[in-house]
Amino acid sequence: MEREGFSNDQVDQVLSHLFSGLAVFYAEICEWLIDADVSQQFLVDGARNLPEWVGVRFGLRHSTAAQLVRVARRLEDLPRLREMFAAGELSLDQTDSISKLATAETEEAVISECLGLSNAALDRAARRANPPSSEDAVESWRERWLSIQYTLDGIRGHLNADLPGVEMNLVESAIRERADDIPVNPESGIFDPYPQRMADGLIELCATTGDEHVSGPTQIVVHADLEALIENSETGVAEIQGGPVIANETARRLACDLWSNVRSTTTPKCWGSVEDRGWYRPGYGDNSGIGMVAASSPVVAPETSYMPTTRHIGPTEDQPTWKI
Repeated sequence: MEREGFSNDQVDQVLSHLFSGLAVFYAEICEWLIDADVSQQFLVDGARNLPEWVGVRFGLRHSTAAQLVRVARRLEDLPRLREMFAAGELSLDQTDSISKLATAETEEAVISECLGLSNAALDRAARRANPPSSEDAVESWRERWLSIQYTLDGIRGHLNADLPGVEMNLVESAIRERADDIPVNPESGIFDPYPQRMADGLIELCATTGDEHVSGPTQIVVHADLEALIENSETGVAEIQGGPVIANETARRLACDLWSNVRSTTTPKCWGSVEDRGWYRPGYGDNSGIGMVAASSPVVAPETSYMPTTRHIGPTEDQPTWKI
């Protein structure tokens, strides 16, 4: 197809038509995936599950294959959303997010509310609509592991780990902070590939642990609704900044770690720190309830975490003291 001479409006129209057609194709793929799921066709080829079979059989990344399977399964109970997806009115990503929010009873209202929202807003709404439970947090903690295995000659070693989301975010932040500071390779004159710099960052992290002159404490920021920090509460939502939604119990555990600060944005200009364990540092937050910063915090298992029933928040001079 000759593309020269097309105006910007014409290019926009062509792309809109193509992306709409892509959504139609994805919707049809989802219909066929349900048939493959029901027949357990993936077992014939030795795959352990449908996403694995789709990824290998059709050359897709696992994340893409898993997304298609998830959407296909959810759409079985969402006829209106399935219809709009098949008509090319919604993209795969939009359908994925909305399907996490809608039920058979609420899909009409949910679709009306979601139309016009950006994918970032849809993703955030979907995350907050399905936060992990305290049981999920405990289970992820119990299943944590790390293994190191060397080759027979000992020249190389392989490191693998499975950590809860909060702890993994802390490890990742510490490694990336050091990887980002690694300079240009003097031999090549360019930066080494980022995965190699991540490996170097891990080595530097281990070699300099405890030396506060090399790097300050690694910080992770958690944004939480006030209700999420109240003991035994299952209402409200907490999430890592730029990361996943976490269980309320996990947020409360972080609020009691060694170095943490709580900033209330429910009351204007009200700053304060969790003082149950003595240490605190300047805090951060946004405009959505509570912002916490946990820095180099000790590891405390969810089922044994320290949780005071009363927490004092220090106010500014023109604001009264209040408690959680």
